[in-house]
Amino acid sequence: MKDFILIVDDAQEDLDLFQAMLEEHGYKVTKAYNGQEGLQKIKQDAPMIVISDVMMPRMNGYDLLKEIRHDTAIAKTPVLIVTARPKMAGAFLDIGADSFIAKPIHGDKFLSEVDKLVDRAKGSRLDGKKIVIFGKHERTFQDMHQKLETLGCVVADVNEEQQIIAIVEELNPDFFFLPINVETKIPVELLVHILNTWTIPMKAKESPGGKAPASSAKIRIILYEEEKEMEKIWISEAESLYYKADDNKALVQKCCKNGALGYIGVYSPQTFLSKAQQFLHQ
Repeated sequence: MKDFILIVDDAQEDLDLFQAMLEEHGYKVTKAYNGQEGLQKIKQDAPMIVISDVMMPRMNGYDLLKEIRHDTAIAKTPVLIVTARPKMAGAFLDIGADSFIAKPIHGDKFLSEVDKLVDRAKGSRLDGKKIVIFGKHERTFQDMHQKLETLGCVVADVNEEQQIIAIVEELNPDFFFLPINVETKIPVELLVHILNTWTIPMKAKESPGGKAPASSAKIRIILYEEEKEMEKIWISEAESLYYKADDNKALVQKCCKNGALGYIGVYSPQTFLSKAQQFLHQ
């Protein structure tokens, strides 16, 4: 998998130049044309590093950097500022820029700085982390799967309860995404307890003498709600919806008491990665 870099700049000429250099150097590139669009892509796609201009419409590079550093889910994303205003270097480094290059750029120096930041970012990525996603809404877990793979995770999906044991024993996952709004034969809070206390037998062939040792690592469970198709809601149903939200809150509390790591809310493609990474880096 190529390393994924986001370039944020409103000047098409600069975007094309950076993209050409980076792709020739072996990186995968995506683009945003202002800070607001860039911030959305950072939260949604989790790029390896961000390269940003300063003077842009809607949100400038200074405000973009502050937004990144104030959001705990994406705060560690390395940011390289590239601008024609060299006197601004100190201000950007003071609020958390990882590197600063003044235009016009020199290709070798630019690529050297990018390589340094990518190497640093790899140290905080989730490469090799094993994750199981349980769910019955196909579009939801397929999108979750794809986004987690962009972080370097090994991901497996399961949509039937009876498949959980086999997939968990096969993968020995670090994390398990469990929806609280899916009907299951086993109550969700009990399923959390089972997963949290489960000693997973490793394959016998991996053990001298053929006996299967137990894995000491616990599965960390992250709760979520599957997205639902929009339905027409009548005013008369408002009270039942209120109680449903209250029930969900109580269920989350029970699950956390039984060992769940945390709850990220209703699945949203725009916010999933930023919310999930708060737990995935624990």
